[in-house]
Amino acid sequence: MIRPAIHSLSTSPAFSVGVIATLGICLGGLTAVATVADAFLLAKLPFPNADRVDFMYQSSVVPGFESLVWSYPAFRELRALRPGYELMAAFQQQEVTMQGRDGGEKLSGMNVSGEFFDVVGGFPVLGRWIQPGEDVPGKNTVAVISYGLWQRSFGGDAGVLHRRVVLNGKPYEIVGVAGPGFEFKYHNMDVWLPLVARKEIADEWDWSAFNVIGLRKPEMPLATAKAAFATWLAKNVLEHSINNKKHQWKALVLTSREEFRGKVQPTIVTLGIAAFVVVLAACANVAGLMMARYRAKLRDFAIRTALGATTARLVQPVLVEAILLAIASALVGIAIAALITPLIPLLLPAMQDGMAEEEQILLPASYVIGWKSGAVAFAASLMAVLISGLLPALFVSRSDPASVLRDGTAASTGASRGAATLRFSMIAAQTALACLVTTGSVLLAGALDSLARTNVGFDPANVLTLRLLRPGSISFVKADGAVIQFWNQSMDAIRALPAVESVGVINFMPFTTDEMTGVRIIKPSADRTATGNAAHFSITGPDYFKTLRIPVRGREFTVADRLESKRVTIINELAAKAWFGSAEPIGQQLSFGIFDDAKTIFEIVGVARNVDRPSMPHTAQIYWPYAQGPDQPMDIVVRASISPQLLTSSIREAVHRVDPTAAVFQAMSMKDHLSRLIWLPRLASVVGLSFAALVLIIAIAGLAGVTADSIALSRREYGIRLAIGADPAGIVWLAMRSSLAPVAVGLVLGLAGVVPLQKLLQSWLPGIPNDALFWGVSAAMVVLLASAAAAWVPARRLHLLDPSITLRL
Repeated sequence: MIRPAIHSLSTSPAFSVGVIATLGICLGGLTAVATVADAFLLAKLPFPNADRVDFMYQSSVVPGFESLVWSYPAFRELRALRPGYELMAAFQQQEVTMQGRDGGEKLSGMNVSGEFFDVVGGFPVLGRWIQPGEDVPGKNTVAVISYGLWQRSFGGDAGVLHRRVVLNGKPYEIVGVAGPGFEFKYHNMDVWLPLVARKEIADEWDWSAFNVIGLRKPEMPLATAKAAFATWLAKNVLEHSINNKKHQWKALVLTSREEFRGKVQPTIVTLGIAAFVVVLAACANVAGLMMARYRAKLRDFAIRTALGATTARLVQPVLVEAILLAIASALVGIAIAALITPLIPLLLPAMQDGMAEEEQILLPASYVIGWKSGAVAFAASLMAVLISGLLPALFVSRSDPASVLRDGTAASTGASRGAATLRFSMIAAQTALACLVTTGSVLLAGALDSLARTNVGFDPANVLTLRLLRPGSISFVKADGAVIQFWNQSMDAIRALPAVESVGVINFMPFTTDEMTGVRIIKPSADRTATGNAAHFSITGPDYFKTLRIPVRGREFTVADRLESKRVTIINELAAKAWFGSAEPIGQQLSFGIFDDAKTIFEIVGVARNVDRPSMPHTAQIYWPYAQGPDQPMDIVVRASISPQLLTSSIREAVHRVDPTAAVFQAMSMKDHLSRLIWLPRLASVVGLSFAALVLIIAIAGLAGVTADSIALSRREYGIRLAIGADPAGIVWLAMRSSLAPVAVGLVLGLAGVVPLQKLLQSWLPGIPNDALFWGVSAAMVVLLASAAAAWVPARRLHLLDPSITLRL
C-alpha cells in the first residue's frame, strides 16, 4: 500500500508540495512553541532536588505584602524547628565586585546559609560546597564560583581551588566550582558567599530581607508540609510583633516550579493557542486541496464502488497517503523549528538584561526539540491531514456511482450536499479565524503604539543611565559615612565632565524594581485618617528630579539632607491625593514600615509629578535622600548636551579616579531602558502580526482553491446558463456571490467574537484599544476584499467558457 501511495503522490507534485509546505510552515511554529513549553514547563529545573524544594512566604492582605520574605530571627527559628521539612535554608541576592587588574568587575552573587546546597542538592565540579557552620562571623571567608565565571575569569584552571580573591573589598577563598547549568532562582549567578546577618539586624524581627526554602521530607505530601508550616506561622503570629494579628498574616508555600515558571505559563499557553489556530487555518486550506484531488478521482471511486468495493476499502489508500503526507509535513515542521529554536537563547537573555530581578525568569539552559515536541508535531500533522483529507474522501466516496458513470458528476445526492456543506463550513471557519486573528493583531499593535507613546512623567532625551557598585556592605540601620562620601565625590566628578548638564543618583532606575513599604500617617489631616497604606519607595539624591525633569512642588533634596539632619521625604501626586485628599501634604509626617512600632519619622517636603510605568497602573511613590539611608548598588542618571553614549568611558574613568575598585556597568540610554519595559508587548505584537499575515495568506489560498473546485463542479450548470442566453458577466457575478456567501457568514461569526477577544486581551495587557468593534469591522473589510480577489481569479475564467464544449463533457 505504501509504494502505490508514494507513486500516486509523485504523480501530483503540485498537490503534494502544496500540502507539505502549508502544513510544514504552520507545524514549524507549533513545534517551536512546543519546544519552548517543554523547556519552561515540563523540563527538570536546573538543580537536583527541584521536586522537593519549596519556597516559604508570609502573605498579608496589605497591598505589596502578598509574598513577604523573612527576618533573620524568623529564619533562625524556622531552621531550628523545620516544620514539615527535612532542612531549611536562607538566601539573599547581592551584587558583588571582584577586584582585578583593571579595577572592579561586577558579579551577580548570592549570600546563602550553610544548609543551602544541602537543600538544593547536587555536587560541584571541583572542590566542595559552602557547609553548615561557615555562615558565622570569622568563618565566612569561603566562596563557590559558577562554572561560567571559572571559565571566563580563571581559564578553567583546576588550580583555582584555595585561590584567594577580593570580593566586596574582602578576601575570600574559593573552595568549589558549581557544575555547568547549575542555577537557582536568578539567572547567570557568578558566586555564592556565606550568609551572615549584620549585627544590627541579627535579632531584629521587623527587618524582612531573606528568602527561605525548605527540603520537604521524603514521601511527605505537599499539603501536609503546608499545614505544618501554617501551624508554625500561626504560633509565630502570637509571639512576635512582626506578625501583628490585625495584618492577617497567612502561610504561603510555593513549589519550585510555581516559583520559577508560574509567571511565564500564561504567555506560553497564549502562544500555543495562537500556533494551534494557525494549524487549524492550514487544515481548511489542505481540505480544499484534498477536495479538488478527490474530485479528480470521482470516476475511479465510482467504478470501484460499482465493482463492490466498500467505503473502508476506498478510503484505505487515502489513509496511507494521509499518513505519508503527515510524516513529510512533520519533518518539514521540525526542520523549520530547528532553525527557529537556536535564536531563543540569544533573544530572551538580551530582553532580560537590565530588568529588575523580580521580573526576570530563570531561563532554561537549552531548547532542544526532544521527543515531546516531536510527538506534538507528528500528532498535529496527522490530525490535520486526516481531518482535512478523510472527510472530503468520505463525502466523495459516497457519490452515486450511476450518476458519476453516466455524466461524470455526483448529481444531487446526499454526498454532494455533504461535500457542499463541508466546503461552506470550511470557508466560514477559515474566514472567522482570519478576521479574529487580524483584529487581535491590530489591537496588540495599537497597545504597543499606546505604550510606546506613554508619557512616563519625565524627559528621557539625552539621559544616560549607569549602574554603580562599590565594594563594601551597607547598613540600613546606620548609614556608612564612607559610602555617602563615595556617592558625593562620584557625582561631583561626573558633574565636572564637559557636556554634562546635571547628574543624579537613585537606588533603582524607574520601573526596574517593585520594592514596597508600609506607610502610616503620623499627623493625619483633619478630614482624612489614612493608615495601613503601601507605596513603592526609592532612594535618591540631590538633582535627581532636576536631571529627569520631574517637576516637584515644594523642594527637592539637597546636600543639607544629611544623616544628622531632620528626616525628610518626597511623595508623588497620587500618594498626596490618596492619603491627604484636598489637604496640603507638605509638612505632614509619615512613618515607613508596616508595623506600629516604627522607629523613624519622615516629614514631607515635596510632591513630585507621577512617574508612570507603561502598561502598569499608577502607584503611590515615596522617596528619601540617600544620605539618610544609602543603598548598594546605585544607578547614576546623567543628562548631557550631546549623545549620552559618548560619555560612557569618561564617566567610568571619573568614577575610577574616586575609587578604582568600583564597578560601572549596564550603561544605556534612558530611551533604551524604557524600550525594554515593553519588550513583551512588542514581541506579542510581532508574533501576532506574523500569525495574522500567515492566517490571511492561508485563508486566501484556501478560498481560491475551494472556489476553483466549486466552479469545476458547476461548469455544466454554468454552461447551460450561457447556452440559454445568460450574460457572461452575470455568470461571473453568480460564481463570485456563491463563493463569498460562506465568507460573509464567517465574517459575522468573527465579528461576534471581537468584543470577547478585546476583553481577553485587556485582562492580559493594559493599553488595548477600546474601539475593538471598529477595528473588527476594518479587519473584516480587509478579509472580504482579499477573499473577493481570491474568488475572482478562478471565477473570471467563466467569462471565456464555451457552452458547446461544456455540454459535450
